[in-house]
Amino acid sequence: MKIARDSNGELVYAYKGIEIDKSEYYACPMCGEPVQICQKKNGEYFFRHVTQARHDGETEAHQKGKKELQESLVQQGYRTELERYEAMIGQIPDLTIEVGEKEWVLEYQCSVIPIKEMTTRTKALESLERSVSWILGKKFLLKNLCEMSLYCIRYHPQLGNYLCFYTDKQWIIHHHLVLQLQKRKYLFQESRCNLDKLDWKKVFKILEESQCIQIFQLESKEQFWTKEEWHSFMLNPKKENRQFLEALYHQSWMFDQLEVCRSYPKYSWSIKTYNLIWQGYLWMGIERLKINQDFSIHQCYMYLKKLATKKKIRFSSCYKQEKVCKCEIEQFLKKIMLETNCLALLPDGKWKKIKN
Repeated sequence: MKIARDSNGELVYAYKGIEIDKSEYYACPMCGEPVQICQKKNGEYFFRHVTQARHDGETEAHQKGKKELQESLVQQGYRTELERYEAMIGQIPDLTIEVGEKEWVLEYQCSVIPIKEMTTRTKALESLERSVSWILGKKFLLKNLCEMSLYCIRYHPQLGNYLCFYTDKQWIIHHHLVLQLQKRKYLFQESRCNLDKLDWKKVFKILEESQCIQIFQLESKEQFWTKEEWHSFMLNPKKENRQFLEALYHQSWMFDQLEVCRSYPKYSWSIKTYNLIWQGYLWMGIERLKINQDFSIHQCYMYLKKLATKKKIRFSSCYKQEKVCKCEIEQFLKKIMLETNCLALLPDGKWKKIKN
């Protein structure tokens, strides 16, 4: 194999004379499993799977699962194509299904791939007016919350935030998810259905009515700051915490001025960093504005993006991350408005600072 992906998700080509860092992590671009750089006697480089048997097993499970799903769809009268080549975008989606006047793509993912690749593939298929849904395999069913599963979460009015899985001829949904980022876990309710009893009409109805993550948080003691956690935050040696506390000091803010954040959940869907940190930075930024100066949600988002490039906060990989993040920013601004009366929401959707 001549191509692999490095730890940044970039493609690396193996050829004679190339300078390759052998200590770098490389993965197969097809299955996502680890590969190692090897060299032939003639000096030519190539990539080889660390455990070839494991790679073959992953491929077999992937192929078997796709064929089972296709057979089930065809049996229920759906015109379904397996691995159809989309020439305009150079992609081969797993399953393309005609559902009424629309075409759905089901991507069945059994192994880890870079989020950047998932995003690129989804956007390219959506540009062809395909509706896309990612179905996760057995490996993800047994794992804690990871970046890929976070990206695949969708929201449905009856199911809440949910994930879809397929393994061992069972369609599985984890629904009414509650995020626990600190533990890299999520709480959920589970529903299972054998493939031979699955009603694809109902499945596509759910997918059609779904949208990106909804940002509500169920009230759980683990989601909110305890008094002890709040006071121990200043003693936490993490770099993000230190940078934030230094920013507070330079702006002559006291930590107690952020008390409004204490009644807010510790984590959000769109940002990995504590809510306290990104909200604090945003609030300090608003504080620097002049009285009666207005600003938009988009400007707030771009400000957070700038902080992320400086590695002061970290974004998550949820689907339509920008849209979700803007909802969370809006929610926070409304809380500031209610608690402090220093902001006003204008009729055009912009915000105005009305007092310090």
